[in-house]
Amino acid sequence: MLTTHDTGGALRIEAILTGDAVAGFRAGPHEIQLTEAERSLTAGDPEGASVIARQEAMKRVGFLRIWNRLGRGEPGYAVDEGLDDMVVDYHLEKFGWYRHNPFTSHRSGLGRALLRAATRFGG
Repeated sequence: MLTTHDTGGALRIEAILTGDAVAGFRAGPHEIQLTEAERSLTAGDPEGASVIARQEAMKRVGFLRIWNRLGRGEPGYAVDEGLDDMVVDYHLEKFGWYRHNPFTSHRSGLGRALLRAATRFGG
């Protein structure tokens, strides 16, 4: 079962469900499956919840992946990935949406300046 939402022609990310747990994700022809341990961390979201509404569960999955990488002696979380995650979370909480572009990307000078200004003044 997939949860889908109209995105006006953009590439749609769909949660693949097994019961009330997320088994993986699909975006166009690309698909990723979660491990059994990761799936167990996603159970309990309301039926029909969007991918964005499932972010709390996805953070638990991400934290498990970090711990697993650290356990294998690999780097846990690259700084750029952390900054990307922070910017996306900020936009989702503040505006309810996120679209990657030079205004929203921490990797662009304009994006860094706008984020700095918005967070400095309580944006």
